[in-house]
Amino acid sequence: MKQSYKTGLSLLIVILFCVAFSISANAHKVHAVENVPEGFGEAYVWKKVDPHLQRAWIAAKKSGAMDQRFQCFARVRAPGSQGDENFLQSKGFNVRIFAGTVARGSVTAEKLPAVAALPFVQRITLATSH
Repeated sequence: MKQSYKTGLSLLIVILFCVAFSISANAHKVHAVENVPEGFGEAYVWKKVDPHLQRAWIAAKKSGAMDQRFQCFARVRAPGSQGDENFLQSKGFNVRIFAGTVARGSVTAEKLPAVAALPFVQRITLATSH
């Protein structure tokens, strides 16, 4: 009887530890997602946007100027292709030059989340503040 009591108690401790660990891990995930602006959806998408462009996007959102256009560089996964350029265009990134794995162009604040969410896009960097 004592053995089954110890086994049950040990099992209960393990379960409580797992529950506490799970809650702690999920709380960290929720906190990380709270910092992602509405519209970007997932944290990994927001992280593709460089800090200067993040600040510019937040300022445009706060001022209600979602039609503000940003001059940007978009780095895509190698090898870059005409298909990548077409997808960028279809999501609102106006490509001016596409060479290798880098596209130079512009995107409005409204369209930036959709461009960043493209799976082949690795990074979007602010080129100028126009």
